Amino acid sequence: MDSGLSFNATHEIRDAIDVLKWIQANIECALSVGGPEIKPDLSKLALVGHSRGAKVVFSMGIQLNGTIPISTIIGWILLMGIDKVSKQTHPY
Repeated sequence: MDSGLSFNATHEIRDAIDVLKWIQANIECALSVGGPEIKPDLSKLALVGHSRGAKVVFSMGIQLNGTIPISTIIGWILLMGIDKVSKQTHPY
């Protein structure tokens, strides 16, 4: 039975990294539109994911390699018959 799901999370990882880069470059300006200047502390950024999301956040940590400050990465994967994330050998 083909569920149509792919084990490769490359696109999700790339998209999530692009979002983080946008946040790093634009969040202060976006939060301050029409109001007082707001300075978020991005050094307290945490990434959290479950199953495929865990694979994505850990891969993001590897690929970013300190270019964007991430204080915490939390991920958990259920290793049961219903969770097939472990079938892909590389985290990216």
